Amino acid sequence: MQAQHLAFFVLDSQQKNPFFRSPIAKDAQNILDLGTGHADWAIGVADMFPEITVHGLDLYPPPQPFVPPNCILEGMLCRKLETIR
Repeated sequence: MQAQHLAFFVLDSQQKNPFFRSPIAKDAQNILDLGTGHADWAIGVADMFPEITVHGLDLYPPPQPFVPPNCILEGMLCRKLETIR
């Protein structure tokens, strides 16, 4: 999957913002990433917008050793919500 992401970024590098195309409101406070997977996208967007809290949600908590302070990664494990900060 990492190779696909890299290929997409290289081929799509002419875009103003390679992470997404939808506009972010100037007064936005939260961004939600459903199906975050390894949380690469959520962490990248959290780095781009340190003033916005990014929530990443998936079935399992992503194994990330470093997460920016404005990025909250959550995983649903057997009816139990776990939060990684």
